[in-house]
Amino acid sequence: MNPVLRNMLWLFLAVICVTASLAAADTVIKGVVTDDAGKPVRGAVVRVSAGIKTVSRYTQANGRYEIAVPAGRYEVAASTLGFSVKRTTVDTTQSGETNFTLSP
Repeated sequence: MNPVLRNMLWLFLAVICVTASLAAADTVIKGVVTDDAGKPVRGAVVRVSAGIKTVSRYTQANGRYEIAVPAGRYEVAASTLGFSVKRTTVDTTQSGETNFTLSP
């Protein structure tokens, strides 16, 4: 193999590895969405916003959700049909879950 081509291949692989490690450095906003009775809410929409960027996920059957985001401060909202919207602000440098209790 040509030495120049081999060096370019190694450089490409190094860039891929560095990029992958940076992408893995994201933090996760996670928690559970329940109703007033404490039962998990399946299919609730959880939105994480920072400026004009928004990421949404649905809760699972057990009411849990996880959203990977870069470190920072976010507005987080949970909603579903028939319930009021709940909002909070999350700083990803603080550990813990962001749980919501929705009211009809």
